[in-house]
Amino acid sequence: MSNTGDVPAPSTSRRVRKTQHERTTESTERLLAAAIELFAAQGYENTTTEQIAERAGYSRAMVNARFGSKEGLLESMLNTEWEGLLLGAVTTDAPGMSRIVGVVDALRLLVEQEAVRLRAFMNVSFEATGPNPEVRPHIQDRLGRIEEAFAEAMTAGMRDGTIREDLDPAFEAREFIHSGIGGTYRWLIDPDFDFSAYLVDWRAAVIRRLAAPAPSATSAQRSRGRPSRGPGPTPR
Repeated sequence: MSNTGDVPAPSTSRRVRKTQHERTTESTERLLAAAIELFAAQGYENTTTEQIAERAGYSRAMVNARFGSKEGLLESMLNTEWEGLLLGAVTTDAPGMSRIVGVVDALRLLVEQEAVRLRAFMNVSFEATGPNPEVRPHIQDRLGRIEEAFAEAMTAGMRDGTIREDLDPAFEAREFIHSGIGGTYRWLIDPDFDFSAYLVDWRAAVIRRLAAPAPSATSAQRSRGRPSRGPGPTPR
């Protein structure tokens, strides 16, 4: 006689089906991740929607369903994977200087932890100089917004006392962007270039150039409403 106690009970668990929203979110994220990897490896122009879909495990129709086109996917990638990282650092309510060096810190974090994302964006950015008309306006828009946000952070820093008041915010914003692009370009073409070290040095240089001078003891006393005391008697 068999021992029925050894027979496992039938499983009553069911595979939970994902909702339409969950499936849409998952496919969107997988397509974006695939596009980032391909843009980093071979650029925007050389990447097709078929390659993106295949890498993500879907048909080409899924790219069109989620983004409308490859250009639509690029716009989404710039919005979700790039813009928040840099613009998010410079558009906070922190003091002006903290907002500016926060951009350098965010860039360094990308280099050290998510280099593929940074390489994808820079590959696409440099393709904006070529004959492909659909890339340029997207990159021009992002650079313009970063420049504007940086100038606003400069102005805020002048008001809160963390940045020198004798500087031109618009000029400094352009110089900041140009330095960042130059360092990133060197990183793309030179495998021996230590970009993280460059960013550490650049951060220090930005602070040296922009930081407001520390208030003197006399100024500090005046701001507290106390008169400055002269030197005491000369010791005999």
